[in-house]
Amino acid sequence: MYDIRHLWITTAVNNGLEPSTIADMAGTSVKMILANYYEHHSAERSRAVEIMPQLNSNVVKPVVKKEKGLASK
Repeated sequence: MYDIRHLWITTAVNNGLEPSTIADMAGTSVKMILANYYEHHSAERSRAVEIMPQLNSNVVKPVVKKEKGLASK
């Protein structure tokens, strides 16, 4: 029975259901859902990996100005 419950919760998470809805329907807490299932949410993790290069290219790198008269050691 536990395997069927686990499969249902995992499927619900992977299909984007709200944690509060899943917890209510599964008879558990949002904390348990977040701790045990969202860490392994592969679809969201895959999407994050795909957009990371785009995020990095949009970041403005700070310009570091060297002060005059300071010698490097």
